[in-house]
Amino acid sequence: MIQITTLTAFLMTAFSLAELGDGFGMYFDMYLLAQGWGETSVILSGILRGVVDLCLKGVVGDVVDKTHYDRRIFLGITSLAIAASSLMVFFVDGADTSDKILVYVVRSIESIALAFLGPAFAAITLSAFGPEMFDSMQVQRELVSHAGSILAGGLGGGGGGGPPPG
Repeated sequence: MIQITTLTAFLMTAFSLAELGDGFGMYFDMYLLAQGWGETSVILSGILRGVVDLCLKGVVGDVVDKTHYDRRIFLGITSLAIAASSLMVFFVDGADTSDKILVYVVRSIESIALAFLGPAFAAITLSAFGPEMFDSMQVQRELVSHAGSILAGGLGGGGGGGPPPG
């Protein structure tokens, strides 16, 4: 049986969730523009996402700090919600009203989930490594998370570099 240390599991999680931390916002924006959305509609969906996230950050941090539930549950639910909202791209095939409503609702749900990601990671870091190692672990987490983002971007760019579908 393979033994994984707490540090290894923590950093592997940070690496895997790298792109989820920012959501798939800019990639989704480019997709919407390619589907015929106007720049104003795309910008409005991004503003909605940001406003919802900002309004909830403090409240969510307080909830995560005061809860008696395992913070890994928050991290898991958050990851699933963001992944599910990212899959909604397959249901957007134009720029009509129903597509816009779908995108605005999905982006709001994604924002709610994203508001939980940072506080959940911080609480897990604090409980796993203690206050004396909190700062250095946060730095390591960010470094590994950025490495995951770079890999995801490279794989996405490499995968998108082939011939167009159809």
